[in-house]
Amino acid sequence: MKVPTFDLIVEIHDVVLDVSGGRAGIHIENDIHRAAERPMTYIQYVNEFDIDTICAILIDSIARYHGFEDGNKRTALMTAIFTYRVNGVHFKATATMNKQFDALVMWVVKKKPGVSEIEKRLQKLRSRFEVDTEQPVSNMFLSFARMRLRKEATKRSNKV
Repeated sequence: MKVPTFDLIVEIHDVVLDVSGGRAGIHIENDIHRAAERPMTYIQYVNEFDIDTICAILIDSIARYHGFEDGNKRTALMTAIFTYRVNGVHFKATATMNKQFDALVMWVVKKKPGVSEIEKRLQKLRSRFEVDTEQPVSNMFLSFARMRLRKEATKRSNKV
């Protein structure tokens, strides 16, 4: 199983901020290291796991540890989707898919569920949005950016 390293998570974070904006920088470097190491520790000590478990751990760790100045939830989302991709699981990127994955990450941060609960929701999302063929990475980021732009526009119009 391929799991992202500290450096890769930081690179994904940089791309996320390039696409959707935000304050760059690392807030607590050790928290990002812990987020990168946690799946590997899990793999070493638990016999039964799958890609959904690993992605649940990544989302939980990145979104809740807040190792970055900004964009922790977005980075958690994109790191999980990237991890699925490098392990042969592909999604057709759509606004609906992004909204539902975004809602999952918000739920993780607000409700603080256990990894097994996150894993169950990821399994449902995967069964709904998984496709057999690899999609261009650019589609994933474009869909993500469109969703973020619509969300920001809605926020602005609600303030007026």
